[in-house]
Amino acid sequence: MSSTKANTSKNKMKETFVDLVFSWSLKDVLNGQLFKEKVEKIPKTFLSIEHYLRSYRFPLIEETHADLNSSFLGIAQAPVCEILYVQRITKNKPPNDLCYNIVLKKRNMDGKQDKRMYEPGNGDLIVLSDVKPQSAADLSGTQKSYILALVTGGGNGDNPLRVKVRASKEIVIEQKRQNKRPTLFAVYLINMTTNIRIWEALNSDIHKGNMSIIKEVLCTDSIVGVNCDHCFAQDENLHEKKLLADLHSISLNGSQSKAVARSIMTRNCKHKSSVKLIWGPPGTGKTKTVSVLLLEFLRLKCRTLTCAPTNIAVMEVISRLLRLVRQHFRHHNFGLGDIVLFGNGERMKIDDHDDLLDVFLDYRLDRLKECFSPHNGWKHWLNSMILLLEDPAQQYLLYLKSIKKKEEKQDSAQIEKQDIKKWKGKEESVCVKKERER
Repeated sequence: MSSTKANTSKNKMKETFVDLVFSWSLKDVLNGQLFKEKVEKIPKTFLSIEHYLRSYRFPLIEETHADLNSSFLGIAQAPVCEILYVQRITKNKPPNDLCYNIVLKKRNMDGKQDKRMYEPGNGDLIVLSDVKPQSAADLSGTQKSYILALVTGGGNGDNPLRVKVRASKEIVIEQKRQNKRPTLFAVYLINMTTNIRIWEALNSDIHKGNMSIIKEVLCTDSIVGVNCDHCFAQDENLHEKKLLADLHSISLNGSQSKAVARSIMTRNCKHKSSVKLIWGPPGTGKTKTVSVLLLEFLRLKCRTLTCAPTNIAVMEVISRLLRLVRQHFRHHNFGLGDIVLFGNGERMKIDDHDDLLDVFLDYRLDRLKECFSPHNGWKHWLNSMILLLEDPAQQYLLYLKSIKKKEEKQDSAQIEKQDIKKWKGKEESVCVKKERER
Protein backbone atom coordinates (compact mmCIF):
# COMPACT_ATOMS: atom_id res chain seq x y z
CA MET A 1 0.00 0.00 0.00
CA SER A 2 2.81 2.39 0.92
CA SER A 3 4.55 1.51 -2.35
CA THR A 4 1.41 2.46 -4.29
CA LYS A 5 1.19 5.81 -2.45
CA ALA A 6 4.86 6.50 -3.16
CA ASN A 7 4.37 5.78 -6.87
CA THR A 8 1.28 8.03 -6.96
CA SER A 9 3.23 10.85 -5.28
CA LYS A 10 6.10 10.39 -7.77
CA ASN A 11 3.72 10.52 -10.73
CA LYS A 12 2.19 13.76 -9.37
CA MET A 13 5.65 15.34 -9.10
CA LYS A 14 6.44 14.26 -12.67
CA GLU A 15 3.12 15.64 -13.92
CA THR A 16 3.71 18.92 -12.05
CA PHE A 17 7.03 19.48 -13.82
CA VAL A 18 5.68 18.45 -17.23
CA ASP A 19 2.59 20.65 -16.72
CA LEU A 20 4.87 23.58 -15.90
CA VAL A 21 6.72 23.14 -19.21
CA PHE A 22 3.40 22.67 -21.04
CA SER A 23 2.14 25.96 -19.57
CA TRP A 24 4.83 27.98 -21.37
CA SER A 25 3.58 29.67 -24.52
CA LEU A 26 5.85 29.97 -27.54
CA LYS A 27 6.45 33.59 -26.52
CA ASP A 28 7.50 32.40 -23.02
CA VAL A 29 9.91 29.84 -24.46
CA LEU A 30 11.55 32.39 -26.76
CA ASN A 31 11.89 34.89 -23.89
CA GLY A 32 15.46 34.32 -22.68
CA GLN A 33 14.87 36.53 -19.60
CA LEU A 34 11.73 34.73 -18.37
CA PHE A 35 13.30 33.48 -15.12
CA LYS A 36 16.03 36.09 -14.68
CA GLU A 37 14.42 37.65 -11.58
CA LYS A 38 13.39 34.33 -10.02
CA VAL A 39 16.70 32.46 -9.97
CA GLU A 40 18.80 33.30 -6.92
CA LYS A 41 22.46 32.57 -6.39
CA ILE A 42 22.98 29.09 -4.92
CA PRO A 43 24.65 29.45 -1.50
CA LYS A 44 27.82 27.58 -0.55
CA THR A 45 26.30 26.34 2.72
CA PHE A 46 22.72 25.37 3.58
CA LEU A 47 20.65 25.80 6.74
CA SER A 48 18.70 22.57 6.27
CA ILE A 49 17.86 19.82 3.79
CA GLU A 50 14.73 21.72 2.74
CA HIS A 51 16.84 24.85 2.13
CA TYR A 52 19.22 22.78 -0.02
CA LEU A 53 16.42 21.22 -2.12
CA ARG A 54 14.60 24.54 -2.53
CA SER A 55 17.77 26.28 -3.72
CA TYR A 56 17.99 24.06 -6.82
CA ARG A 57 14.35 24.05 -7.97
CA PHE A 58 14.31 27.33 -9.90
CA PRO A 59 17.78 26.75 -11.40
CA LEU A 60 16.47 23.42 -12.77
CA ILE A 61 13.39 25.14 -14.23
CA GLU A 62 15.59 27.87 -15.73
CA GLU A 63 18.00 25.29 -17.19
CA THR A 64 15.11 23.36 -18.79
CA HIS A 65 13.74 26.62 -20.22
CA ALA A 66 17.18 27.55 -21.61
CA ASP A 67 17.55 24.13 -23.31
CA LEU A 68 14.08 24.47 -24.81
CA ASN A 69 14.82 28.03 -25.96
CA SER A 70 18.00 26.84 -27.67
CA SER A 71 16.13 24.00 -29.41
CA PHE A 72 13.51 26.37 -30.80
CA LEU A 73 16.15 28.81 -32.06
CA GLY A 74 17.84 25.96 -33.96
CA ILE A 75 14.64 24.15 -34.95
CA ALA A 76 15.58 24.15 -38.66
CA GLN A 77 18.23 21.49 -37.89
CA ALA A 78 16.07 19.50 -35.44
CA PRO A 79 15.22 15.83 -36.20
CA VAL A 80 11.68 15.49 -37.58
CA CYS A 81 9.26 12.76 -38.67
CA GLU A 82 5.83 12.69 -40.26
CA ILE A 83 2.83 11.35 -38.33
CA LEU A 84 0.50 8.97 -40.18
CA TYR A 85 -2.14 8.34 -37.55
CA VAL A 86 -3.28 9.82 -34.21
CA GLN A 87 -5.70 8.09 -31.82
CA ARG A 88 -6.79 9.49 -28.48
CA ILE A 89 -6.67 7.12 -25.48
CA THR A 90 -10.14 7.73 -24.05
CA LYS A 91 -9.95 5.56 -20.93
CA ASN A 92 -7.51 7.87 -19.14
CA LYS A 93 -8.59 10.43 -16.53
CA PRO A 94 -7.22 13.99 -16.08
CA PRO A 95 -4.42 15.02 -16.28
CA ASN A 96 -3.70 12.03 -18.54
CA ASP A 97 -6.84 12.49 -20.66
CA LEU A 98 -4.73 14.12 -23.39
CA CYS A 99 -2.79 10.94 -24.13
CA TYR A 100 -2.54 9.63 -27.69
CA ASN A 101 -1.25 6.67 -29.66
CA ILE A 102 0.75 7.91 -32.65
CA VAL A 103 1.93 6.00 -35.73
CA LEU A 104 4.90 7.50 -37.58
CA LYS A 105 5.86 7.43 -41.23
CA LYS A 106 9.15 5.70 -41.96
CA ARG A 107 10.21 7.24 -45.27
CA ASN A 108 9.51 10.16 -47.55
CA MET A 109 7.26 9.86 -50.58
CA ASP A 110 10.31 9.46 -52.86
CA GLY A 111 11.47 6.47 -50.80
CA LYS A 112 14.69 8.16 -49.65
CA GLN A 113 15.63 8.35 -45.99
CA ASP A 114 15.48 11.91 -44.64
CA LYS A 115 18.73 13.03 -42.97
CA ARG A 116 16.59 14.62 -40.24
CA MET A 117 14.48 11.45 -39.84
CA TYR A 118 13.61 11.10 -36.18
CA GLU A 119 12.70 8.04 -34.12
CA PRO A 120 11.13 9.22 -30.81
CA GLY A 121 12.38 7.81 -27.51
CA ASN A 122 10.90 7.71 -24.03
CA GLY A 123 11.09 11.10 -22.30
CA ASP A 124 11.50 13.10 -25.52
CA LEU A 125 9.72 16.44 -25.61
CA ILE A 126 8.41 17.11 -29.11
CA VAL A 127 6.43 19.86 -30.81
CA LEU A 128 3.59 18.85 -33.14
CA SER A 129 3.07 21.03 -36.19
CA ASP A 130 1.31 20.92 -39.57
CA VAL A 131 4.51 22.17 -41.24
CA LYS A 132 8.21 21.27 -41.13
CA PRO A 133 9.39 24.39 -39.26
CA GLN A 134 12.38 26.26 -40.63
CA SER A 135 12.22 28.76 -37.75
CA ALA A 136 10.26 29.29 -34.53
CA ALA A 137 8.11 31.84 -36.41
CA ASP A 138 6.62 28.96 -38.46
CA LEU A 139 4.93 27.70 -35.29
CA SER A 140 3.17 30.93 -34.42
CA GLY A 141 0.77 31.07 -37.36
CA THR A 142 -2.21 29.19 -35.90
CA GLN A 143 -3.30 27.95 -32.51
CA LYS A 144 -2.75 24.32 -33.45
CA SER A 145 0.75 24.99 -34.78
CA TYR A 146 2.20 24.89 -31.27
CA ILE A 147 1.38 21.71 -29.37
CA LEU A 148 4.00 20.24 -27.05
CA ALA A 149 3.95 16.51 -26.29
CA LEU A 150 5.98 14.19 -24.06
CA VAL A 151 6.76 10.68 -25.32
CA THR A 152 5.66 8.30 -22.54
CA GLY A 153 5.97 4.90 -24.20
CA GLY A 154 7.10 2.97 -27.26
CA GLY A 155 9.76 4.24 -29.60
CA ASN A 156 13.43 3.19 -29.73
CA GLY A 157 13.81 -0.60 -29.63
CA ASP A 158 10.22 -1.40 -28.60
CA ASN A 159 8.57 -0.20 -31.81
CA PRO A 160 10.17 2.85 -33.42
CA LEU A 161 7.07 3.69 -35.47
CA ARG A 162 4.47 3.51 -32.65
CA VAL A 163 4.62 5.79 -29.62
CA LYS A 164 2.41 7.04 -26.82
CA VAL A 165 2.47 10.74 -26.02
CA ARG A 166 0.91 13.12 -23.51
CA ALA A 167 -0.02 16.40 -25.21
CA SER A 168 -0.20 19.93 -23.82
CA LYS A 169 -3.58 20.45 -25.52
CA GLU A 170 -6.04 18.50 -27.63
CA ILE A 171 -4.70 17.39 -31.01
CA VAL A 172 -7.32 18.38 -33.59
CA ILE A 173 -6.73 17.21 -37.14
CA GLU A 174 -8.97 18.84 -39.73
CA GLN A 175 -9.80 16.74 -42.80
CA LYS A 176 -8.49 18.38 -45.96
CA ARG A 177 -10.45 18.74 -49.18
CA GLN A 178 -10.64 15.93 -51.78
CA ASN A 179 -10.15 13.41 -48.93
CA LYS A 180 -6.42 14.08 -48.76
CA ARG A 181 -4.76 13.06 -45.53
CA PRO A 182 -3.77 16.08 -43.41
CA THR A 183 -0.05 16.35 -42.66
CA LEU A 184 1.31 16.48 -39.12
CA PHE A 185 4.95 16.47 -38.06
CA ALA A 186 6.76 15.65 -34.80
CA VAL A 187 9.90 17.73 -34.20
CA TYR A 188 12.40 16.75 -31.48
CA LEU A 189 13.24 19.43 -28.90
CA ILE A 190 14.89 17.95 -25.77
CA ASN A 191 14.84 14.80 -23.65
CA MET A 192 13.33 15.49 -20.22
CA THR A 193 14.04 12.17 -18.48
CA THR A 194 16.99 13.41 -16.39
CA ASN A 195 15.34 16.73 -15.50
CA ILE A 196 12.13 14.98 -14.42
CA ARG A 197 14.13 12.66 -12.15
CA ILE A 198 16.00 15.61 -10.63
CA TRP A 199 12.68 17.42 -10.08
CA GLU A 200 11.26 14.36 -8.29
CA ALA A 201 14.36 14.20 -6.07
CA LEU A 202 14.22 17.93 -5.26
CA ASN A 203 10.55 17.62 -4.27
CA SER A 204 10.84 14.38 -2.30
CA ASP A 205 9.49 14.13 1.25
CA ILE A 206 12.42 14.89 3.56
CA HIS A 207 10.67 13.11 6.44
CA LYS A 208 10.56 9.81 4.56
CA GLY A 209 13.41 7.66 3.34
CA ASN A 210 17.04 7.61 4.43
CA MET A 211 18.44 11.15 4.52
CA SER A 212 21.65 10.25 6.35
CA ILE A 213 23.84 10.49 3.23
CA ILE A 214 22.38 13.89 2.31
CA LYS A 215 22.92 15.12 5.87
CA GLU A 216 26.51 13.93 5.65
CA VAL A 217 27.10 15.86 2.42
CA LEU A 218 25.43 19.04 3.67
CA CYS A 219 26.97 18.85 7.13
CA THR A 220 23.98 20.65 8.66
CA ASP A 221 24.68 18.91 11.96
CA SER A 222 27.90 19.56 13.89
CA ILE A 223 28.32 15.81 14.52
CA VAL A 224 27.99 14.96 10.85
CA GLY A 225 31.19 15.14 8.81
CA VAL A 226 33.41 13.86 11.63
CA ASN A 227 35.20 10.52 11.25
CA CYS A 228 34.13 7.68 13.50
CA ASP A 229 36.87 7.79 16.15
CA HIS A 230 36.13 4.28 17.38
CA CYS A 231 36.53 2.61 13.97
CA PHE A 232 39.44 4.71 12.79
CA ALA A 233 41.34 4.22 16.05
CA GLN A 234 40.99 0.44 15.74
CA ASP A 235 41.52 0.09 12.01
CA GLU A 236 44.00 2.79 11.07
CA ASN A 237 47.16 0.81 11.72
CA LEU A 238 45.78 -2.68 11.08
CA HIS A 239 43.92 -2.28 7.80
CA GLU A 240 45.47 0.73 6.11
CA LYS A 241 48.96 -0.79 5.93
CA LYS A 242 47.57 -4.06 4.56
CA LEU A 243 45.45 -2.26 1.96
CA LEU A 244 48.33 -0.05 0.88
CA ALA A 245 50.46 -3.16 0.44
CA ASP A 246 47.74 -4.81 -1.68
CA LEU A 247 47.39 -1.68 -3.83
CA HIS A 248 51.14 -1.42 -4.42
CA SER A 249 50.89 -3.75 -7.45
CA ILE A 250 48.31 -1.53 -9.22
CA SER A 251 50.61 1.39 -10.09
CA LEU A 252 48.81 4.02 -8.00
CA ASN A 253 50.72 6.92 -6.51
CA GLY A 254 50.71 7.60 -2.77
CA SER A 255 47.70 9.93 -2.62
CA GLN A 256 45.62 7.66 -4.90
CA SER A 257 46.41 4.57 -2.81
CA LYS A 258 45.57 6.42 0.40
CA ALA A 259 42.23 7.62 -1.06
CA VAL A 260 41.26 4.03 -1.95
CA ALA A 261 42.40 2.66 1.42
CA ARG A 262 40.52 5.35 3.41
CA SER A 263 37.34 4.79 1.39
CA ILE A 264 37.44 1.06 2.08
CA MET A 265 38.08 1.68 5.77
CA THR A 266 35.10 4.06 5.88
CA ARG A 267 32.93 1.38 4.28
CA ASN A 268 33.73 -0.99 7.17
CA CYS A 269 32.31 1.46 9.76
CA LYS A 270 28.91 0.30 11.05
CA HIS A 271 28.25 3.28 13.33
CA LYS A 272 27.47 6.02 10.80
CA SER A 273 26.95 6.82 7.12
CA SER A 274 29.90 8.54 5.49
CA VAL A 275 30.82 10.39 2.31
CA LYS A 276 34.35 10.75 0.96
CA LEU A 277 35.27 13.19 -1.81
CA ILE A 278 38.02 12.25 -4.27
CA TRP A 279 38.89 15.45 -6.09
CA GLY A 280 41.60 16.96 -8.25
CA PRO A 281 42.19 18.81 -11.55
CA PRO A 282 41.93 16.98 -14.91
CA GLY A 283 44.60 14.36 -15.51
CA THR A 284 45.27 13.56 -11.84
CA GLY A 285 43.85 10.02 -12.07
CA LYS A 286 40.40 10.36 -10.47
CA THR A 287 38.80 7.84 -12.86
CA LYS A 288 41.68 5.43 -12.35
CA THR A 289 41.34 5.77 -8.56
CA VAL A 290 37.58 5.09 -8.72
CA SER A 291 38.07 2.03 -10.95
CA VAL A 292 40.65 0.60 -8.51
CA LEU A 293 38.27 1.31 -5.62
CA LEU A 294 35.53 -0.61 -7.46
CA LEU A 295 37.97 -3.45 -8.05
CA GLU A 296 38.68 -3.68 -4.33
CA PHE A 297 34.96 -3.59 -3.50
CA LEU A 298 34.46 -6.41 -6.01
CA ARG A 299 37.18 -8.44 -4.31
CA LEU A 300 35.50 -7.82 -0.94
CA LYS A 301 32.11 -8.89 -2.42
CA CYS A 302 30.67 -5.49 -1.54
CA ARG A 303 27.69 -4.51 -3.69
CA THR A 304 28.37 -1.06 -5.16
CA LEU A 305 26.28 1.28 -7.32
CA THR A 306 28.34 3.60 -9.53
CA CYS A 307 26.71 6.61 -11.22
CA ALA A 308 28.16 9.28 -13.50
CA PRO A 309 26.76 12.47 -15.07
CA THR A 310 27.46 11.37 -18.67
CA ASN A 311 27.42 8.12 -20.66
CA ILE A 312 31.05 8.76 -21.67
CA ALA A 313 32.11 8.80 -18.01
CA VAL A 314 30.18 5.58 -17.29
CA MET A 315 31.80 3.81 -20.26
CA GLU A 316 35.27 4.97 -19.22
CA VAL A 317 34.87 3.68 -15.65
CA ILE A 318 33.48 0.28 -16.70
CA SER A 319 36.17 -0.13 -19.39
CA ARG A 320 38.95 0.54 -16.89
CA LEU A 321 37.37 -1.75 -14.30
CA LEU A 322 37.12 -4.66 -16.77
CA ARG A 323 40.75 -4.17 -17.81
CA LEU A 324 41.81 -4.29 -14.15
CA VAL A 325 39.71 -7.39 -13.47
CA ARG A 326 41.23 -9.26 -16.42
CA GLN A 327 44.73 -8.09 -15.52
CA HIS A 328 44.89 -8.56 -11.75
CA PHE A 329 42.16 -10.99 -10.69
CA ARG A 330 42.31 -13.57 -13.44
CA HIS A 331 42.40 -16.51 -11.04
CA HIS A 332 39.92 -15.31 -8.39
CA ASN A 333 36.63 -17.09 -7.73
CA PHE A 334 34.37 -14.50 -9.35
CA GLY A 335 33.61 -13.70 -12.95
CA LEU A 336 32.06 -10.94 -14.99
CA GLY A 337 28.64 -12.05 -13.73
CA ASP A 338 29.33 -9.91 -10.64
CA ILE A 339 29.53 -6.75 -12.80
CA VAL A 340 26.42 -5.29 -14.47
CA LEU A 341 26.25 -2.26 -16.77
CA PHE A 342 22.80 -0.84 -17.40
CA GLY A 343 21.46 2.19 -19.23
CA ASN A 344 20.26 3.27 -22.65
CA GLY A 345 22.29 1.13 -25.05
CA GLU A 346 21.54 3.37 -28.01
CA ARG A 347 22.82 6.52 -26.29
CA MET A 348 25.83 4.69 -24.86
CA LYS A 349 26.55 3.31 -28.36
CA ILE A 350 27.07 -0.08 -26.76
CA ASP A 351 27.32 -1.81 -30.17
CA ASP A 352 30.63 0.00 -30.72
CA HIS A 353 32.07 -1.60 -27.56
CA ASP A 354 32.25 -5.38 -28.06
CA ASP A 355 34.35 -5.72 -24.90
CA LEU A 356 31.46 -4.38 -22.77
CA LEU A 357 28.65 -6.56 -24.17
CA ASP A 358 29.37 -9.33 -21.64
CA VAL A 359 28.42 -7.04 -18.74
CA PHE A 360 25.62 -5.05 -20.45
CA LEU A 361 22.28 -5.97 -18.85
CA ASP A 362 20.15 -6.00 -22.04
CA TYR A 363 22.68 -8.23 -23.82
CA ARG A 364 22.69 -10.63 -20.86
CA LEU A 365 18.90 -10.81 -20.86
CA ASP A 366 18.91 -11.71 -24.56
CA ARG A 367 21.45 -14.48 -23.94
CA LEU A 368 19.48 -15.79 -20.94
CA LYS A 369 16.27 -15.84 -23.01
CA GLU A 370 18.05 -18.12 -25.48
CA CYS A 371 19.35 -20.33 -22.67
CA PHE A 372 15.92 -20.72 -21.01
CA SER A 373 13.92 -21.05 -24.23
CA PRO A 374 11.63 -24.16 -23.99
CA HIS A 375 12.32 -25.14 -27.63
CA ASN A 376 16.08 -24.67 -28.05
CA GLY A 377 17.41 -23.75 -24.60
CA TRP A 378 19.47 -25.65 -22.03
CA LYS A 379 16.52 -27.73 -20.75
CA HIS A 380 15.61 -28.91 -24.25
CA TRP A 381 19.15 -30.05 -25.04
CA LEU A 382 19.66 -31.67 -21.63
CA ASN A 383 16.42 -33.64 -22.08
CA SER A 384 17.61 -34.69 -25.54
CA MET A 385 20.91 -35.88 -24.06
CA ILE A 386 19.10 -37.84 -21.30
CA LEU A 387 16.83 -39.56 -23.86
CA LEU A 388 19.85 -40.41 -26.02
CA LEU A 389 21.68 -42.02 -23.08
CA GLU A 390 18.58 -43.92 -21.88
CA ASP A 391 17.49 -45.29 -25.29
CA PRO A 392 20.08 -44.60 -28.01
CA ALA A 393 18.54 -47.05 -30.53
CA GLN A 394 15.12 -45.39 -30.43
CA GLN A 395 16.67 -41.91 -30.69
CA TYR A 396 18.73 -43.05 -33.67
CA LEU A 397 15.58 -44.29 -35.47
CA LEU A 398 13.85 -40.95 -34.77
CA TYR A 399 16.91 -39.17 -36.14
CA LEU A 400 16.80 -41.22 -39.37
CA LYS A 401 13.08 -40.46 -39.76
CA SER A 402 13.68 -36.72 -39.35
CA ILE A 403 16.49 -36.86 -41.95
CA LYS A 404 14.19 -38.73 -44.37
CA LYS A 405 11.41 -36.15 -43.90
CA LYS A 406 13.86 -33.33 -44.49
CA GLU A 407 15.11 -34.96 -47.72
CA GLU A 408 11.54 -35.54 -48.93
CA LYS A 409 10.71 -31.87 -48.33
CA GLN A 410 13.81 -30.80 -50.25
CA ASP A 411 12.93 -33.15 -53.15
CA SER A 412 9.34 -31.89 -53.33
CA ALA A 413 10.57 -28.29 -53.27
CA GLN A 414 13.02 -29.09 -56.10
CA ILE A 415 10.27 -30.75 -58.18
CA GLU A 416 8.01 -27.74 -57.59
CA LYS A 417 10.75 -25.39 -58.82
CA GLN A 418 11.26 -27.51 -61.96
CA ASP A 419 7.50 -27.53 -62.67
CA ILE A 420 7.39 -23.74 -62.34
CA LYS A 421 10.33 -23.40 -64.76
CA LYS A 422 8.63 -25.73 -67.31
CA TRP A 423 5.35 -23.81 -67.00
CA LYS A 424 7.14 -20.49 -67.50
CA GLY A 425 9.00 -21.93 -70.50
CA LYS A 426 5.76 -23.11 -72.14
CA GLU A 427 4.12 -19.74 -71.47
CA GLU A 428 7.05 -17.91 -73.09
CA SER A 429 7.01 -20.20 -76.17
CA VAL A 430 3.26 -19.62 -76.62
CA CYS A 431 3.84 -15.85 -76.48
CA VAL A 432 6.63 -16.10 -79.09
CA LYS A 433 4.42 -18.23 -81.37
CA LYS A 434 1.60 -15.67 -81.19
CA GLU A 435 4.03 -12.87 -82.03
CA ARG A 436 5.24 -14.78 -85.13
CA GLU A 437 1.67 -15.39 -86.30
CA ARG A 438 1.05 -11.65 -86.18
